[in-house]
Amino acid sequence: QAQQPPPAASAPVQTSETTATVPTLSQATEITIASATPVPTTQPPVSPTAIPCDLVKFIQDGTIPDNKKMDPGAVFNKTWRLQNAGSCAWTSSYGLVYDGDNILNAPAFTPISSGTVPPGANIDITVSLTAPGTGGVYRQNFKLVNASGNKFALGDGSKPFWAQIEVALPGG
Repeated sequence: QAQQPPPAASAPVQTSETTATVPTLSQATEITIASATPVPTTQPPVSPTAIPCDLVKFIQDGTIPDNKKMDPGAVFNKTWRLQNAGSCAWTSSYGLVYDGDNILNAPAFTPISSGTVPPGANIDITVSLTAPGTGGVYRQNFKLVNASGNKFALGDGSKPFWAQIEVALPGG
């Protein structure tokens, strides 16, 4: 066995212990990271679009379809089924009026009801008309009028509904 040489004689050595802390993951400084999570905001409630007071919706022709052949001077009744699509009831003061030239001899005002037509209800409206004495295709536009005299019609309230006939001359 080999022997180690005896330690050399030296002056006493003083030692000191220094403890150093080396950061590890478990000792890391806590870092706060701001999150980009959106904060819910309160949206104002969506209010439904207001329904106009006076609005009409076409449901169907009741009589005399478009382009019906008529004799010159024939008197006929045109009926439409319409719906009160507005938010106000139609009273007996509401009526049917022609819009534009009066080519089918329509009355100036025809009451639409003797009672009340509530919103959402359908009503049949009839007007007496007369075919012109000459051949051709004729279209008479109509609108409704409220108690104040304001006209209203289909779509945005400005589109008329109509009676359209064809007058056929004998032998032609």
